Amino acid sequence: MSLSPSPWVSLFVLAAVPILITSKSGPGWLMNMPRAIGSWFLLAAIAAAALFRGPWFNTSAPISASGIALFAAPLAQAVLFVILHRIFGIVVHRPPASFNAVRYRHRDETRDVSDTIFWVAVLLMVFVGVLLTCFHFGVEFPSRHRFR
Repeated sequence: MSLSPSPWVSLFVLAAVPILITSKSGPGWLMNMPRAIGSWFLLAAIAAAALFRGPWFNTSAPISASGIALFAAPLAQAVLFVILHRIFGIVVHRPPASFNAVRYRHRDETRDVSDTIFWVAVLLMVFVGVLLTCFHFGVEFPSRHRFR
């Protein structure tokens, strides 16, 4: 019998990084030294722990493929965010405005529609894209209906 994460744990794990990056100081936890070292170490350790306990090892209760996908997802989300942030900086020649500035339309912090496009792309790729990928690998989420 392989271990599969609870649907509520799955939802919490997938929401942690998007909540972090949309907070005011959240992007700094992934990009500004020395805080970034600890964040990346934690994300890599979580992904490595799932890989080391994977289904190919002969342990008493290995983690299923869905569990591996789920616990590697925060690392993938963080990498995607940093890549999108760097691309935005290269294309627009400035860092993006904070999520709250875009959300509440602070005119003094946002300069044009590119900030809004950035945050829509980030949320679609970092949350929805990884959510659909995890769903493809069999991760179950809290729902009234069973899909599999």
